[in-house]
Amino acid sequence: MRMIANADTSARGERRPLRVLYFIGSYGPDVMGTASHEETIVALRARGHSVDVLTQITKPGEARYSKATFSGVPVYRVNLAAQGGRLSGLVRKASTFFLHYDYMDTLLSAYRRQLRRAKYDLVHVEGAYPYGLAAALGSGRVPYLANVQGADVIDLPEYDYGYRRYPVPRQAVKYALRKAALIRVISSLLGDYVEKEGLVGKERIVTILRAIEDTAFPPSGQSLDGLRDGGRAMLSEKYGIGLPRPVIMTLSRLHPFKGLEYLVDAMKIVVAERRRQGAEPPWLVIGGPSRSTESYGDYRAFLQKRAEDAGVSNYVVFTGQIEHTDVRSHLAGADIFACPSILEAQNKVVPEAAAVGTPSVVTETTGIASYLAPQQACVEVPPASAMALADAILRLLRDQDYYRTVQSNALRMAETLRVEQVAPQVEAAWYRAAGTK
Repeated sequence: MRMIANADTSARGERRPLRVLYFIGSYGPDVMGTASHEETIVALRARGHSVDVLTQITKPGEARYSKATFSGVPVYRVNLAAQGGRLSGLVRKASTFFLHYDYMDTLLSAYRRQLRRAKYDLVHVEGAYPYGLAAALGSGRVPYLANVQGADVIDLPEYDYGYRRYPVPRQAVKYALRKAALIRVISSLLGDYVEKEGLVGKERIVTILRAIEDTAFPPSGQSLDGLRDGGRAMLSEKYGIGLPRPVIMTLSRLHPFKGLEYLVDAMKIVVAERRRQGAEPPWLVIGGPSRSTESYGDYRAFLQKRAEDAGVSNYVVFTGQIEHTDVRSHLAGADIFACPSILEAQNKVVPEAAAVGTPSVVTETTGIASYLAPQQACVEVPPASAMALADAILRLLRDQDYYRTVQSNALRMAETLRVEQVAPQVEAAWYRAAGTK
């Protein structure tokens, strides 16, 4: 990636450190899924930059504004659930109806308050909506980098996914992206998508994948084989599954855009073929909390009915929410990770599975596939195809040489997504955005 110097440099041409506000919906050691953000910020602060975090909380009884410090990083928090007056309640109802986000007035007020608190060179905004809209309305002369996440820009009404399926957010996303100094996408697939949708030109897009947090990798002093054996033992003890039957795992929030019904359908094909071969049918472990949507209702209940109708419910285990500290052992205990998403910006669990030696079957419409598949570090399949998923799973189970090749390549590619590899790329994007007027 080309490095563009900040407009304010020393006489020797050296970049000065930046003061950056990191504007994100959720952040902190008690929040699942934010560790890679925390580690990236710590790494960038170690490179000399000053980084504050502005984030939301929704805890009744806590102050509207508070400050905490996590890993040496100042974190300013706004409690969106703090009670306001009658007018505030009316504004919130209007925000919910038109914007499909309850707290835009409070979020915008907190954002402007933070910009008055300190002078920033740049705002790093996680998500074009709703945080990108707040930045577009409230940044003034401070440039912002919009980090596109997926749900903010993807429009999948048939799968009840994406803010842009609603009229007002659809226009708000376009406005937020056009006012941004730079757009960071987390996969080349997502970059192509936002360009094709006419949201932003490719000259203002930079592709930087999300980092894998340090705890996703095997701990120091433990062998990969030892970690995987321990993971399998844990799965056996916790769920009553294990050898000699292989384990296929998927781990995400259970939402229709994840395409999990096609994985359930694929199990019918896999079970029948394994029986025909005289081999043990695999387990399918579906981990994560369920979501309810307009068209599907409770998605876990939808999948359970799908498994019953397919005659494979005895082979499917639903775990519910898995504690963040247990994710690594679950992934390490699986033989294959499956990611059948209909359309997804990156997917962070596929490279986490790669980091512990579990090869993945991934739809080509999932962003991480465009990074891993050219290196034969995953098995890429078309979306919405139970047969394609089944064929890929069966090949990995049948062909051990192929399995080891994909596994080895996946381990190698996971190393390229460590925080120390990704942080300098984010730094370069920050300089480019801060120097763009």
